[in-house]
Amino acid sequence: MSETKRYDVAVAGGGIVGLSAALAAGQAGADVALVDRRPAPRKRAASDGRTAALLDPAITFLDRLGAWPELVGDAAPLDALRIVNLNNQSATNADVTFQASEVGLGAFGYNIPNDSLSRALFEKCAEQDAITLIANTSFSHGDVDDDQVILNLDNGMQVEVRLLVAADGRRSAVRQALRIDMRIHDYKQSAIVCSFDHDRPHDTTSIELHWPGGPFTMVPLPGQRSSLVWVEPTEKADELMALDEVSFRRELEIQASPWLGHVGGVSARRCYPLSAVLATSLTAPRTVLIGEAAHALSPIGAQGLNLSLQDVSHLGDLISEAIRTMADPGAAALLQRYSKKRMPDIRARFHAVDGLNRMVASDWRMIGLLRAAGLQTLGKLPFMRRGLMRAMMRPLELSDVFTRMAA
Repeated sequence: MSETKRYDVAVAGGGIVGLSAALAAGQAGADVALVDRRPAPRKRAASDGRTAALLDPAITFLDRLGAWPELVGDAAPLDALRIVNLNNQSATNADVTFQASEVGLGAFGYNIPNDSLSRALFEKCAEQDAITLIANTSFSHGDVDDDQVILNLDNGMQVEVRLLVAADGRRSAVRQALRIDMRIHDYKQSAIVCSFDHDRPHDTTSIELHWPGGPFTMVPLPGQRSSLVWVEPTEKADELMALDEVSFRRELEIQASPWLGHVGGVSARRCYPLSAVLATSLTAPRTVLIGEAAHALSPIGAQGLNLSLQDVSHLGDLISEAIRTMADPGAAALLQRYSKKRMPDIRARFHAVDGLNRMVASDWRMIGLLRAAGLQTLGKLPFMRRGLMRAMMRPLELSDVFTRMAA
């Protein structure tokens, strides 16, 4: 007979989103099972090279969880965002810098290595007696009744919970088991990710180049080093990945040297196919989808993980309220409140980022002229620039975008 354990909340997935969700629920007073098919983060392989450009609300949330003090040493502030539009001949036709000080911030946020973020969150989870990590396993199937979700795990354990949180990524097994449909946009693009040294200071400014094919983004790291997200059509990205180290550094320097000077050491490269994914529902009986189980975006604009941490923050508040009032954290009314709050913001950012990615990647001359004209207008109109910066930070609805920009 399988071993059965009972918890208030089970979180499926032990990545950054799952760890932060478990921590938020545990700190709210819930008994939490964190189920992950991988080993604990501190035992995992070396960094995959990715970083997260986290905006001010996400940093505030990490500070609330107690994880931020452990991350400060690895983080680089993002005081400004510079967007440069280039035409089909790689000539600049628009160049605008957004300063955090324009909206009363010392920095838009910080760029943090993903592995540092995972380790810090894991260590905070390990400090919580209320959180039980069940690693190296996943659920084989589950059943839902009026009062609980019964999860049967591959390791033979059975877990009974009042709320199941799916944080198991864009290929979410929980979402697939629930047969929640997905809207998928395959961009036929891939993102090359690495970091590199350069001989000119980045001045804590993230530089995003918009040109046909996709964005080329250089985000500050501590010292004279930056992380790179280089988006190209998949065929060209594959060609770049096939280059040897010297040849790739030469190609990178052609693109980066006008902005950051000579390129020095380059870390190991990784390449990820890009698509946008949006679930048709964020909830099912006693189950909620968060992070990339619910939505995945193009990296343009650095909205992806920021949006996911907004999910966690709001869900954590609802769980805290339920535990404090001795209510049911998996009740239908609570899940409805979550969906009503999060879905408008998720849909708005999904469509905004999707549209921007398609516009940037287009090689149509007219689209390129529109990109340039839009940036030039933002450069000349401070109120629009400030409105766009505020919209990056706050939850919004599609009908709310232009109101926010005019504020």
